[in-house]
Amino acid sequence: MNHCSTFQERVSMVSQMLANPIHGLVSQLGRSHQVSRQSLYRWAATGRQALEEALGEHLVPPRQNETIAPVVLTLLNHALA
Repeated sequence: MNHCSTFQERVSMVSQMLANPIHGLVSQLGRSHQVSRQSLYRWAATGRQALEEALGEHLVPPRQNETIAPVVLTLLNHALA
């Protein structure tokens, strides 16, 4: 479905919804931009998923034991050789 809102307006609306989810915001945005609440919620879900995919893997540092194990094995191999 095509909407009259511009790309920048959609980004702004979704950003507001994700950053500051206050009561009544979705209804207010829908009225002021003539967009259904369902569209706004769908856009917000898509935006949240995109952010999680883009940033999620980078936000979780690797476990320390996962990075130490290869080093320990390499040192043991060199020590035994």
